[in-house]
Amino acid sequence: SVEGATIFKLISNHIGMTNLVVLAEGYALACRAGIDADTFTSALKTTGAWSTQADLRLAGVASGDHTTRFAVDLAQKDLRLATDAAARWHVPSPVGAAALSVFSAASTAGHGGEDASAVIEALDPAHAARNTVG
Repeated sequence: SVEGATIFKLISNHIGMTNLVVLAEGYALACRAGIDADTFTSALKTTGAWSTQADLRLAGVASGDHTTRFAVDLAQKDLRLATDAAARWHVPSPVGAAALSVFSAASTAGHGGEDASAVIEALDPAHAARNTVG
């Protein structure tokens, strides 16, 4: 059904964007620990933490290139719709709600039209300064 396909799309984006937030959070933590992007990426590939979001967006997280494929504001909208549906159906969604708050922070900081990888800017505001070539 159309309704089933629509809710599946929201669930899929809920999972993918939540995964992206924890990936960006891990990347920010690695940066603070002094682990460079190449080392982080190559080491992560050997673990169960590697994901499709890492394939699609880790390079953008690391480089600061947030050329839009799926915008922060669209991810925020889908996460909001998914967490609202979860609430209506009495399904706890604490991780999705946390991801929604990070996407909301990224949007509020002016990254709404950028790719979802821009969530790193909300998690690590100094990230952009480290990636500015000057």
